[in-house]
Amino acid sequence: MRLAPGEEDQDLVLTGRHDTLMSGTAELQSTRERQLEQVRETADGLRRRIDGVGGEKLMSLTGRIEELGRERERRRKRATKYGAWLALAGMGPLPDAASFHERTVQISTARSRAKEQGQQARGKLDDLAVARHDNTAATDALRGEITSLQQRSSIPAQLLDLR
Repeated sequence: MRLAPGEEDQDLVLTGRHDTLMSGTAELQSTRERQLEQVRETADGLRRRIDGVGGEKLMSLTGRIEELGRERERRRKRATKYGAWLALAGMGPLPDAASFHERTVQISTARSRAKEQGQQARGKLDDLAVARHDNTAATDALRGEITSLQQRSSIPAQLLDLR
């Protein structure tokens, strides 16, 4: 297919522009790749410089600081819980870490005393249960005796009421 004389010139102009744009795009792409490579080299160089002046140490310290922060929070929660338990036991908070051992001894002593008192209370409860059973049996025996005496009716009612 042949183009008209005016269209041939326009086609040549468009082809020229297209070729110019394509070569500009290729140059732009090449420039961007060079710039990207330079940025990567700069970043690598900066990492090496940071490592050279203790960067790894700084990174490990940052991690250690975060770890210690989590540990501090865990200990704070534990101390709060321990303080609440002390309050329930009627004991005040600890003034310092050195008092912890002394308080542990106090708690151990209180625990032993409470255990002993619990055993004594169970013993008293058992004794009271036996006494109640004995009283119930004696009451039942007296009721039976009064009922039997009422049936005989030879005993005045006043004496039976007294009984």
